Amino acid sequence: MRAFISYGRKDEDQAIRLFEDLCRVGIEAWIDKRSLLPGQDWELEIERAIKASDFVILLLSAASLDRRGYIHKEIRLALDAMQRIPHGRIYLIPIRLEACHIPEPLAPIQWVDFFPSKDAGFASLLRALRAQGSLLQQTRLGKTSPYRTTESSIPSILVVNDAPATMSSVVDHWKYCGIEIDFAFSVREACTSIQKELPTVVVSDLSHFSYGNLVTDRAAFDILNWARQENIDLDVIIFCADLTPERTSDAERLGAVGICDNATELYMHLSNVIGRPLVTIEHQETYLDPEVIEAGKSWLARKSLAKSALQDAVGWSRNDQPIVCFIGRFVHQNGFDLVISAISSIADLGARLLVIGAGDHQLESALVEAKRAHPHSVEILIGFDEALARKAEMGADIRLAPALLPTFELKTISGNSRQYGTLPVILPTSSTDEILDISDGGTVFLATAPSRDEILKALRRALDLYKSPGQWLEIQKRAVDEVVRWNG
Repeated sequence: MRAFISYGRKDEDQAIRLFEDLCRVGIEAWIDKRSLLPGQDWELEIERAIKASDFVILLLSAASLDRRGYIHKEIRLALDAMQRIPHGRIYLIPIRLEACHIPEPLAPIQWVDFFPSKDAGFASLLRALRAQGSLLQQTRLGKTSPYRTTESSIPSILVVNDAPATMSSVVDHWKYCGIEIDFAFSVREACTSIQKELPTVVVSDLSHFSYGNLVTDRAAFDILNWARQENIDLDVIIFCADLTPERTSDAERLGAVGICDNATELYMHLSNVIGRPLVTIEHQETYLDPEVIEAGKSWLARKSLAKSALQDAVGWSRNDQPIVCFIGRFVHQNGFDLVISAISSIADLGARLLVIGAGDHQLESALVEAKRAHPHSVEILIGFDEALARKAEMGADIRLAPALLPTFELKTISGNSRQYGTLPVILPTSSTDEILDISDGGTVFLATAPSRDEILKALRRALDLYKSPGQWLEIQKRAVDEVVRWNG
């Protein structure tokens, strides 16, 4: 997400602090004092930045509004740009830094107050920005942007995978290496993203599933064929579980950079495209805030801090109330209709529910209604925010994953959560003998059938066990030991 910050000179210090706060949470902000280069035409660059932004944030105060200044032109430019924005989408966000009048053209737009509590105002701002994520998902990778302080040399990867959690460890490492990442969940989404902005390289799988059934085993090949038809010079690396001579031959014929079934070769291909060596990871990197990393070697201390960080990010008060999270696409194939049907019951069970993702608009609307019915216990963040999703995976107590998935994907999603002591509620498949329910000495809660009642039964078992801290902690420790220790 890109945010342009407009302010009056008297409010410069507060504007700079907001810029730094937004950058800290992963939002790409533009402000003249930090983003303009020596020798640039500042007026031209400001107009370009406003047009390129997903949001315009207006910092308002009595001093800025009662005096002449360029902020008034920026307001007019933003109002003009807003005429081209789809109706109903959040774009222009006025922020009052103190009690002051709102200019008449801005009066219909809901504003945010950064007084008397700036923290509460900033939390409201973040919710507004993230609420638009599903409409703003676009690759901003690889091309020169007004947000770059130098000519862009940052490599970018578009990951095409219907279950991106299966690649979370390598994706985290790529980010650690300074690579920008975006996601597409289908061939159609990938083509749309590539048309908007060209990534350095596409890493795509081949097989996509729905309710455990194979939909296509040619996803990457379809992207390559489409790129040929559109005359787009596209670097694609195919990363698949089953490498066959036929697939290798098709990859060569269609001009793929490479095809592989292991991380070592994947990193080799990436290094060739990016132009610098990438070293494979021996231990999974955790996507922790610095304060969590400094918490010491105790995973329990890290878990506690991760939960507090999640509560702060969402705007919840810090307490021991159990947090249940769902992360993924809002589609029936992911079992999301089961989640929606159970929301009221989850709230009645005394848990907080955090839902992160995007998808079917009818399901999104149902979520908004659920949020209105349970404003204090349900939080909905529409759009895929990788950093917040990782915070949720680390800080939540329970993860709902009610999709019917192939066993290897189920094990990956389950393992990604359990390594942080977040215990999953999942549906078994016909071949999940290796995944044991809590009652059989395992560390997951298995629902017996893909239905609302069975999902709730499994969740009730989890929440009942949560009320016994000693037993819960014992199972958390066992889950962490089964997967990967945070300490490596």
